Amino acid sequence: MFAGVFFGLNVASGFFGLDWGTYFAVAIVLDLLLGIWVYRDSQRHEMNGGQWFLIVFLTALIGLGLYFLLRGSRQVPSA
Repeated sequence: MFAGVFFGLNVASGFFGLDWGTYFAVAIVLDLLLGIWVYRDSQRHEMNGGQWFLIVFLTALIGLGLYFLLRGSRQVPSA
């Protein structure tokens, strides 16, 4: 009776008719870009960039929130 339909959407095809693999690929790309930004920002704030890249890449928004909390208002050293 359910026949694979959930709230009028076909579960097999995902939202907007895209394959779930497309969503996974987009999530990975966005996670990589976010991780690269955090890596560069943490280097400017004299923090361990590799560590923060891994944390943000593996936990996404949770890691980003943690990064901002722990980074606080550290000043960027003058060049």
